Amino acid sequence: MRNTLLMTLGTLMCVLAAWADVTPVEDFTVNKMAGKWYMTTIGTNAPWFANYRARMKTGTVMFNPAEAGDLDLSCSNLRDDGTCRRMTDRAKKTDTPGRFTFHSQHEYKTHTQRHTLSFGN
Repeated sequence: MRNTLLMTLGTLMCVLAAWADVTPVEDFTVNKMAGKWYMTTIGTNAPWFANYRARMKTGTVMFNPAEAGDLDLSCSNLRDDGTCRRMTDRAKKTDTPGRFTFHSQHEYKTHTQRHTLSFGN
């Protein structure tokens, strides 16, 4: 009984930690994001993504500061057939420094609730 309770509490703590809000750095400025970044991780709950993730290769993103603190994104990904997929979008700044909203202009037949992009410089 005690082991079950401890395992349940441990699992609950892990779940809560996974849903915690990420706090942006205190001295964030959009100009520090400018430049070429390598896409290392893409996470989403979109069903279509599961069908394509095995074929996706590492890509690059160019971040360019835009007016009013927004961020222009220019993404390039190598497909498994050797062709390149390019996409440009704008991430809108929010009231929280370092946090942006992004709505894809590409149409999908699914509704996605959460996107997480992780980049390495």
